[in-house]
Amino acid sequence: MVKIDTEDWIQGFFGTTLSIVVVITICCAIFQTSLFGLASVFPDDLGIMVAVMGGQGCGGIFASVVNLVTLAVMDSPTSAAFVFFLLATIFTVAALYLYAKIMPSNELYKKYVLDISDR
Repeated sequence: MVKIDTEDWIQGFFGTTLSIVVVITICCAIFQTSLFGLASVFPDDLGIMVAVMGGQGCGGIFASVVNLVTLAVMDSPTSAAFVFFLLATIFTVAALYLYAKIMPSNELYKKYVLDISDR
């Protein structure tokens, strides 16, 4: 929506933006709860929970660096926001694909997660 002229409907744009933020926050809460729940299924000696926490930290650093790079390289903040959104969308789709296609064939996933769901 960064490329849309919203000067004529500022109140509607504000309401739409807040609604989208609420939905995204709910989805993030569900995702984080699911991620930590899935990581807790694995044994402690594998260090999966440590990897999840480290991955979340690296994800935050990566997002901050990409934001700074897009703001420095792009000529306008609107273009930088659009590119930043596209990158986030690409990474989200790639993560969903990898989770749906690669994870079920992983031996650890089969052993610890699928065995639990069969009980």
